Amino acid sequence: MIRNTRLQQAAEPLLERTREQFQNEGTPQREFDAFIYQAGPRDHPRRVVVKIEVNSRGIIRRFVVTNRTDPSARSLYEDYIDRGQTENYIKAFKLHLTMDRLSCHRFLANQFRLLLHGVAYQMLLMLRDYLYGTPCRSWKWRRCVAGCSRSELGFGKRPAASGST
Repeated sequence: MIRNTRLQQAAEPLLERTREQFQNEGTPQREFDAFIYQAGPRDHPRRVVVKIEVNSRGIIRRFVVTNRTDPSARSLYEDYIDRGQTENYIKAFKLHLTMDRLSCHRFLANQFRLLLHGVAYQMLLMLRDYLYGTPCRSWKWRRCVAGCSRSELGFGKRPAASGST
């Protein structure tokens, strides 16, 4: 959600409290809160969960709008983050391994093709973990998806065919 002045004002007490904790303890602080917010054109208010992190590099604010009524703002925020990561995995599976290219006319052939794509994706993840350890030691591979690992392992492009036969 895009921050605006009303959201920033509503999150100000949490920001001050988190900043104070960081100054007193000297360690990075992360706090969550929730409040009700109604944007101008909307017909009813929504719950907004705010996460504020304060560390030596600065302040990070994140807002999530929801209609869920979970009691804990922290668990609600973490559920949304987990959901977003799952969607990233699905996107990588579709884009980089062409999972959605099921152009056969027979259902069984498409099902088998999808199974092969799933196995290929799992093999790439296992190869990444084997080569770079679990958890990955290299920052480059820590966030790596199937597309970048394919290209970095040399599977991205096929060599040009030679002219002689």
